[in-house]
Amino acid sequence: MKALTVNGVIKATGLSRETLRYYEKMGLLKPQRRATNGYRVYAANDLERLEFIFRTKKAGFTIRKIRELLDLKKRKHTTCRLGRDIATENIQHVDEKIAALQEVRAILADFAEQCEKEGLDEPCSLSFHLKPVLFNEDFFNQEQKSAQP
Repeated sequence: MKALTVNGVIKATGLSRETLRYYEKMGLLKPQRRATNGYRVYAANDLERLEFIFRTKKAGFTIRKIRELLDLKKRKHTTCRLGRDIATENIQHVDEKIAALQEVRAILADFAEQCEKEGLDEPCSLSFHLKPVLFNEDFFNQEQKSAQP
């Protein structure tokens, strides 16, 4: 495969010009050279690099972590153990995000159910009668006790 200009990379990948510039700025991608007209020229293996960046971003890795992974990929003796450890760490982050989203979903589902109970054509109180999320449950009990004379 021959060298590609920015337009060639855009056509091959569907990425925007701004995304390519961003990846360059963040140190993820470097053009092979500049043509005499000043255009950036990329090597064929840069498409593979962009595919790797795309897949790791989709897997939830940060730009900083993707840069680290690209550096590891250059090394000849990177073990699968290290790869597994990196993936496992990211799985833990994904599990935490899933748990947080499940909590959000539960709050919204309870609110929707409350609206059903109040009557859909009735004025809505827009209150979330759920257990406290931000505070320890005892916080409100202590507040009520200290407010009593």
